[in-house]
Amino acid sequence: MAGDIQPQGDDPTPSDILEDQKCGDVSHFFRQFKRLYLVYRNHPEAYWPTVGFFGVQMCWAVQITYVSSYLITLGMTNETVGFAWLAGPLSGIIVQPIVGLWSDHSESKWGRRRPYIIFGTVCSVIGLLGFSNAEAFGYWLGDSGGSHPAGLVLAIFFFFFMDFAINYAMGPMVALLADTASTEVYPYGQAWFAAHNGLGKTVGYALGSISLTSLAAFAWLGSNLRALFLLAAVGTAAASALMALKTPEVPHRRPGGAPRPAAREVLAEIWAGLTQLPLPIHRAFVVQCFSYFAWDTTFIYVATWMGETVYGGGSDSSDSDYGAYEDGVEAASLGYMGMAIISVLWAMVLPMLGRLLGVRLLWALNLLLFALILVLFATVRTGQRAYAVFLVTLLGFPLAGTYQIPWAIVTVVAEETPEKVALLTTIFNMSQCFPEIIVSLIGGSWIDLCGEWLGSIFLLGAAGALGAAALCYTVVQPPNLYDRKSVVPVARGPTRTLSGEVTEGAPLGQAVEAGGARNQEGDSLTLNLL
Repeated sequence: MAGDIQPQGDDPTPSDILEDQKCGDVSHFFRQFKRLYLVYRNHPEAYWPTVGFFGVQMCWAVQITYVSSYLITLGMTNETVGFAWLAGPLSGIIVQPIVGLWSDHSESKWGRRRPYIIFGTVCSVIGLLGFSNAEAFGYWLGDSGGSHPAGLVLAIFFFFFMDFAINYAMGPMVALLADTASTEVYPYGQAWFAAHNGLGKTVGYALGSISLTSLAAFAWLGSNLRALFLLAAVGTAAASALMALKTPEVPHRRPGGAPRPAAREVLAEIWAGLTQLPLPIHRAFVVQCFSYFAWDTTFIYVATWMGETVYGGGSDSSDSDYGAYEDGVEAASLGYMGMAIISVLWAMVLPMLGRLLGVRLLWALNLLLFALILVLFATVRTGQRAYAVFLVTLLGFPLAGTYQIPWAIVTVVAEETPEKVALLTTIFNMSQCFPEIIVSLIGGSWIDLCGEWLGSIFLLGAAGALGAAALCYTVVQPPNLYDRKSVVPVARGPTRTLSGEVTEGAPLGQAVEAGGARNQEGDSLTLNLL
């Protein structure tokens, strides 16, 4: 952490903010807006490092809404489009932790993080613009009429390029806040971190729900997709530029000339940590895997389902009903916008419910609601447009729990071993990457097996959500989470405790992996915020 900056006289204290996060008293909610303003005014070092996440979340929002539908327009099918989504988990598993650790050891005169952030942002902009113009590039390379083989190859390439670039920039972004904000004001930065994430998603989904080409300023672009991805590129570039310009970094010097670790060393360390997780994180990891299996069925297929099934449109741009398909995709984005807003508001209520119900029951109920919504997706018929948008909006309730509950467990447990925060958060991020690989690989075959019925993929997702809800019974609630005393089961065998001793019958909540992680002095934290 940098600096010895103390809170100003009219500031909320860090303990106030943390108390709000744990207790969730309704009386505290209305103070949040004032507190965010005070942080912006008095502690810019805790505000500006978080601005870049506005652009990151805009990118994820436009991807979720438009990638599948556009790839299908270019020639992929509902059965094959899932394979393109391998870009996300592969980049999250490989690129983000490696680049994060490399930036830890960077000695650039421009700082440890900013060169990586800027390079990743430039590549993200190239990916956004390249993807949205892949069809036009394809025509230059010989595509004609309704056939887009070259355009499809380019779109898939730029999609992978864009995802890898976003993850390249995102790891150092998270670490930048830890580098520049002092311990006293770091909780303030976390508050703005959450605010920019929610705002970026909401703006991205809102823009996707508008027919931008009906506006004179964007009519020359010829398609809503190009206009939307251009705005996302501008928003991403502007947010990262502000972050870089307003956040000074002191060049880092590695102690004793320590060499930068090789990629294989990073992956080996992550694998070792994966097999020795603290029990509360391990149990949450398993539940989150099943939960994200369900979420990935929605992220990949909802927009296409809305355009084809609900609006009855054709995905081929030469079809007479292609306009209905585009309207359906825009309606999906409108539903996603409502989902984002509800998730932010509901997240404020969850800590209070956690105190009343405990983590197990709260998380299980959250997942049961998710499963019910997915089952209702499968019952929607063509023409039930408002109902379908309403169901997508309802996803905001379980989404808030998916983002908050498991990560709250990880945060509380990681506080017991601060030197391992980077390793634990990087590993837990994989609980959200592994399921996407599975859905990408089997989703198309499942739809084909069910007679090309898109609604079947949501029933598969509902099964994953029900499995996650059942596994919530095994969750270990860490002490102090939501200020509710947790009951920690007793280990039946030898366990390695925080002190490194191996004991018989040690509390499972104390079990942690042996060995260190690189999070001292602001090293990388990585997480997926899709």
